[in-house]
Amino acid sequence: MTFTTHVTNTIYVAVNIFVTGTPISPYHFIHSITFGLAYITFTVIYHACGGTNQKLQPYVYAVVDWNDPSSAALYAFLFSVCLVIAMWFLLYGLMHVRLAIYRATIGKTGSDCQTKERGDETTENGIVNPAYSNDKCDMELQDISI
Repeated sequence: MTFTTHVTNTIYVAVNIFVTGTPISPYHFIHSITFGLAYITFTVIYHACGGTNQKLQPYVYAVVDWNDPSSAALYAFLFSVCLVIAMWFLLYGLMHVRLAIYRATIGKTGSDCQTKERGDETTENGIVNPAYSNDKCDMELQDISI
């Protein structure tokens, strides 16, 4: 795979998260780290079983060539832990930029929205049921909830 493939996917995910309003928690990075560690485990097993890439070289990525275990382990740790954490906090920051733009341009932050009381019949798991409300405040609070 090429550098362009990875960069294009990264840009797509960042734009998608920014535009769609997907909530981000800094604690969600643990899922990506788990996936990264599972992938590293796969590369070790793949190498031990004699697996090769498309060019018949004994690695999937040159930097994670387990013929040089110290270098491979260093790069595996840097990419699957350090870079993943840095990317999650970047996405978390982008989410807050998105929320700031929303609040500055569209979102209503007046006291009437912040102090609105809701009965049990209007919410389900903290999400406003539109069938019980025509109030614009309810819908805006639902859109920005994290």
